[in-house]
Amino acid sequence: MLAGMSDTAVHSRRSLAPREHGAYGQFALPLVTALAQGRPGLVSGLLVVGAVAAFVAHEPLLVLLGHRGARLREEVGPRARRVGTVALVLALGCGLGALALASPSVRLAAVVPVGLTALLVPLVLRREEKTAVGELLAAAALSGASLPVAVAGGVPPVVAAIAWATWVAAFWASTASVRYLIARHKQRHEPLALPVLFVTTLGPLVALPATRMPLAATPLLFLSWALFLRPPSPRHLRRVGWMLVAMSVTTAVLLLLLAPPLGIPTP
Repeated sequence: MLAGMSDTAVHSRRSLAPREHGAYGQFALPLVTALAQGRPGLVSGLLVVGAVAAFVAHEPLLVLLGHRGARLREEVGPRARRVGTVALVLALGCGLGALALASPSVRLAAVVPVGLTALLVPLVLRREEKTAVGELLAAAALSGASLPVAVAGGVPPVVAAIAWATWVAAFWASTASVRYLIARHKQRHEPLALPVLFVTTLGPLVALPATRMPLAATPLLFLSWALFLRPPSPRHLRRVGWMLVAMSVTTAVLLLLLAPPLGIPTP
């Protein structure tokens, strides 16, 4: 029976969920942390739903652009168009609704993820999303969705910005180390790995006299340097992935512990 199943039937059931597993952590963990830091209300909820919808729209967009192959676009295209359209309409509706109800500080914070996403779009269209610049920009944009959510929940903008910057440093370091491991396995050079690791380590150190929050990046920074200095065998990449997940969760917990007490919620 399975042998006689058509390729069209197989493709028709293909999931349209984002295929980049690392993106889930870069998107979800900062968002959950932002919600836990503040006192979420209607604006926070609308922002979260809009951000999730935009995240879901990514894979259907790639299918429709042909980035997953012309054959898959032909066979799954109609479903991708429906899913993508619903997700984009939901993202736009919730996003605009949230901004209409939000305070000026929340609207200003929303400029960060919207602006970074706008910079990322040309790279996606040119199929450069998987370059070093593309992956670093994607990590900043994905984690940036947490910034307006935190501010909408009453987290002071400065505290929310430091939390986001901590996530960026941690994710950039882990991205650089993973790219280095893959390039080493394929006997290629990854010139940005070492500079990115230095910058992401220096940034939190410089900020420490003002706040302890950047210490939350330490677990991922430590692991990233360990992977760079003592690269594991390619057969251990799955284990590396789980270690990165564990260190990311640790960063989330540390951010919640190191953040100053919450003040008056933003109206």
